[in-house]
Amino acid sequence: IATVVKTMRSAKVTTLLQETYLPERIMKTVAKMTKSTHLKVASGPDFKNGQTYSEYLAALLDTLYSALSKE
Repeated sequence: IATVVKTMRSAKVTTLLQETYLPERIMKTVAKMTKSTHLKVASGPDFKNGQTYSEYLAALLDTLYSALSKE
């Protein structure tokens, strides 16, 4: 974790993007240590509920835009 935190600080990374299927404990810790935004996003379209790939991409971009425009 120390190497990730050091790299994020030197690169001035302010947002962490995590897919929903991954455990979030480490990401939350890194986000807290670096005072960065932690975004948890779907790994892909929700085809079972009728979401198309373009709808998924639009939702992903909206999430990213919202988070990044707050910085």
